[in-house]
Amino acid sequence: MTKINSLQQERGTAEPDLRVLVDSCPDGVCVAEPDGRLSFVNLTACRLLGYSRDELLGKSLAELRDEAERTRAAPYADGELEEWRLRRKDGTWADVEVNAAVRPDGLWQASIRDISARKAREAARDTLLAESEADRRWLQTVLETVPLGVLLFRPDGLLSCNPRAEELLGMTLSPSGGSAQYASRIRFPDGRPVPPGELASQRVLRRGETIVGEEYVVERADGARIRVLGSAAPIRDATGAVIGGVGVFQDVSERIRMDEEIRMNERLLQAIFDIMPVGIWIADETGRIVRNNPAGEQIWKGARYVPVPEFGQYKGWWVDTGKPIAAEEWALARALTKGETSTGELLRIQCFDGSFKTIINAGLPLRD
Repeated sequence: MTKINSLQQERGTAEPDLRVLVDSCPDGVCVAEPDGRLSFVNLTACRLLGYSRDELLGKSLAELRDEAERTRAAPYADGELEEWRLRRKDGTWADVEVNAAVRPDGLWQASIRDISARKAREAARDTLLAESEADRRWLQTVLETVPLGVLLFRPDGLLSCNPRAEELLGMTLSPSGGSAQYASRIRFPDGRPVPPGELASQRVLRRGETIVGEEYVVERADGARIRVLGSAAPIRDATGAVIGGVGVFQDVSERIRMDEEIRMNERLLQAIFDIMPVGIWIADETGRIVRNNPAGEQIWKGARYVPVPEFGQYKGWWVDTGKPIAAEEWALARALTKGETSTGELLRIQCFDGSFKTIINAGLPLRD
């Protein structure tokens, strides 16, 4: 304190102006004795640490440091820029940058800059980077295990893909090879080659198109052909500009083969249904007749596609009793409403052209 008082006397009236200048400095300014005790602090340092000037004078900044950081023998590192954590009066911590030097008179002079906001931004950035890396690993795992081929393409021609894409294409893709390396292998379902400008990657990158569920044929390197269903969409930045694209495709060869088999079986069943020499009537779960074969119409000389309550439009009598058959008594009606199976019922019917016939009737429910 003696040296400070002496300095004040020598500078006289200049001292107040100097004090105002130092107090207005945006960084904290401290002067300390050789043993580290503070002999001067400006108002910025006081505000930063939450102490009054009188409370700080005589203290050492080392007392306010995080205990884990108190590793130096000297209170300050001469000429070195260091990051410290100082405890404020209210117990919270301030992250600061300290630049200290020894003056010619042997005192320590240090500037203290509050970097709490910067450290908070860095922490937020590190958290964001960690989350981004976790998302990247998660996405990478998904891409490596999903049963879909995935292609990521960029306007500069670079290409990324997952293992399934290479498996479906039957080739190893080079990141720098772009879509040109597989373009000649993509064909329309009718076998025509897809023009380069009509490839999904070009439509997405150049025209910003979104493609959903288009069918193609991939000609693999081993000569095999597979049917794929492909979709693609552009990737846009915050302004809406296209900065890349993603395409996904799946092998639907087996599904298409099964669909074709189902259609073939349906045609076969329809052919059998049409040539059966007995009349067949099929109703849906509501009882409405939805289908019959030519023999059925030939027997009845027509057809009425009506629900069970209107089965009375079909005129018939029990041969053994001569009683008329009510709508709910027809074999088809009983199969629908009661789940009954009936066979060999002898009936006399009046056809829609007015003629009469004797028939053997049967009915059974269809179950899932």
